[in-house]
Amino acid sequence: MNGSEATTAYKKVPWPNGKKGFTLVELMVTIAIIAILLGVATPAMVSYMQQKGVRDAADQLAMDFQRAKMLAISRSAPCSIIFDTANNRYTISLTNQTIDLVNYRGGVTFAAPFPDPPQVTFNPQGTCFPASQLFLTNAAGSRTLGVRTSIAGGITQF
Repeated sequence: MNGSEATTAYKKVPWPNGKKGFTLVELMVTIAIIAILLGVATPAMVSYMQQKGVRDAADQLAMDFQRAKMLAISRSAPCSIIFDTANNRYTISLTNQTIDLVNYRGGVTFAAPFPDPPQVTFNPQGTCFPASQLFLTNAAGSRTLGVRTSIAGGITQF
């Protein structure tokens, strides 16, 4: 048996009446299965996106604390992050950059207790005053993350 005979050993089965395609019942069953899968997956995806927004905002805040610390050291000048908790945003003093929490998914907001005074300042030696904790939460209140600064200039997420 040569190679050409081996490939022709299988016969093609013709469609009934010579028609090709899917039946209406097959299409409806497929659409029903997809609808059920979407119905199950959508709530989980919405919850994930809300939690991801809080995580992204906390990551950004921790990075901005680190950046403020590095700016204070490199420019030999104090650098503050000033919080506007009423409008859910904060500003980095040396760059005048404002970060608005509205840009994050899930309705991210600052959560109480708020730092008093509503700012954290890094000095040219890299230390921080006052030591503070800042909390972020989503609109549903299902996820809260915090960022902590220490007087020694340490920055941690929790």
